[in-house]
This record gives sequence, structure tokens and C-alpha cells, in this order.
Amino acid sequence: MKSGFINLLAFHSSQSDMGIFQDYKKINQIDNIDNTEIEAINKIYFKLKEHGLQGWDSRLSGYLLGVLYKGVGSEEFDMLRFSEQKIINIELKSTNVPNENILRQLKRHSFLLSSISSTVDVSLYTFILETEELFKYDKNQENLVEISFEQLLEEIPDDFIEYNYLDNLDDTSFIISPYSEPDRFFNSQYFLNTEQEKAKKMIIESSKSYVGLKGAAGTGKSLILFDVAKELSNCGLRVLLIFCSGLYDTDTEQTINKNCLFDFIDIRKFNIEQIATYDIVIIDESQRLKIAQWNKLAEITNAGIINKL
Repeated sequence: MKSGFINLLAFHSSQSDMGIFQDYKKINQIDNIDNTEIEAINKIYFKLKEHGLQGWDSRLSGYLLGVLYKGVGSEEFDMLRFSEQKIINIELKSTNVPNENILRQLKRHSFLLSSISSTVDVSLYTFILETEELFKYDKNQENLVEISFEQLLEEIPDDFIEYNYLDNLDDTSFIISPYSEPDRFFNSQYFLNTEQEKAKKMIIESSKSYVGLKGAAGTGKSLILFDVAKELSNCGLRVLLIFCSGLYDTDTEQTINKNCLFDFIDIRKFNIEQIATYDIVIIDESQRLKIAQWNKLAEITNAGIINKL
């Protein structure tokens, strides 16, 4: 078996001697694996063994541990296994965490892994070490379903491929523009990577009246702002998103307003009286604002007429 591709029996057996285990980790490039992850992987091995999995069974082989994908941002996969017809991802948690956190991670992983091939099935799981619970991600319902290890065993293919397909994944399609690809945004055919999620959380949770978002071109700033506008408007707030560069395709503006709860205008329709009726005002490409426009926005923000700019 190639270096880096793990057999769960060999992984467990190598731990009988710490010197051997250190060499095993180095050879297989898993030096950064922590004790909780080791314990969780051992527990999964024992659970599968309880359901009749023998040491010679190929379903014990072909696992990549702690895979770090670096594309538009970064994502870490605790356990990955590739085969001809299926990709399996198992995430490891030491204790119970909120379902929404698990779902957010598995949704990102589903998006990335499904981008590898349209013909390969992707199955995603989360194992909670503390409770020994195993959950499967239901992509259609976007929820978690508790399953048994017997079911997991049935879903692991006999074959496996010793190749990490994430290495050659084209990430150019992961950053979408809500302006040029509104349908993808409305149909949630995108995901926010870890850094983008942090930026979104900062914007939403900030108690300040002014919040700024700064980033290099192509890092998905507009996508973050649209996602923020969608979430806040879904919470019942009146949200206005202003694009500070004229949209010469009127269909785009109409499409956005038709499909979103928040309101969207381009800067040519700047009207301070109308803007003052909103709770949240989001400015995309704010460096294009004229000084007079900025002063009016600052005036109503400072007066507490809108909650956040």
C-alpha cells in the first residue's frame, strides 16, 4: 500500500510500540494527528470489527487521514477514502457539537468532493467519540441521520484507489459572482470556505454601527455580502444591498430582487430617504461612493436611523 494510505488494522497495531508508531506516522505523513483523532479512529476500527470485519478485508484499507485541501481557502478532511464509484468522508469529533456546525462543515465537504466527478457518489459521516454516535449527511434534506456501524460497513466499497483526487481539483468554479451567476447563488450552488465563514460571522455578530470587509480581488467579498444579506433578511430584518458600479443588465437587478427577501439596487438609484427605511445597509464596492453619498450614509448611521452599515 502506498505511503499515506492507511489500513485501519495496521494503524491500530503500530501503536503497540510508541517508537514504531512514530515511524509509522512519519512514513504515512500523519505526524500532526492528535490523540483524540487517534482514539476516534481506533474506536471506528473496533466498531467495524464487532460487525465481522476481518483483518484481510479490503474495506479496512485505503484511508487518507488529515487531508488538507488548499484552494480558495482551506478545508481539512479527517478521513477520506476514494473508490471507483464512491468517495467516503468521515469527520471526527471528540464531543457533541451543535448540529448546525456539523452540517455546515459537511455541506462544504459535500460541495468540494462532489466537484471531483459527477458520476461518483459522495457519502459523508460524522463520528462523535464521547457518545459513540455515527451520523450520515442527507444531502437532499440537508440534515443528519444517525446510522449504525453495520450500515456504515455495508456502504464502504470493497475497492479503493490510492490517489488523492483533491490534489488536482479545479477550484476556479468555487468562487461565484452573484452578479454574473445569480442562479447559482439562489440555488445555493456555492459554499463559504472557513475564512469566508469567519468574515460572515464577524459582520453579523459585530455590535458596531460600521463594519468593513476588506480582501484581495477574487476572494469572494461580494458572495460573502450577498450571503450576509440573505441570512439577515431571513431573520426578519429589512436589508438593502447597494452595488456601487452601474449594472447595465437590468435583468440581473430584477432577477436578484425577484428571488431574495432583501432589496437590491445599483448606485444610480441612491436615495437617502429610501435608504433610511432599512435596518441594515450593505455597500458593495464602497470605494466607488462619492463623498456626498458617504456623508449622507454616515449621517443616518450616526443618528441610529439604520442599525448597521
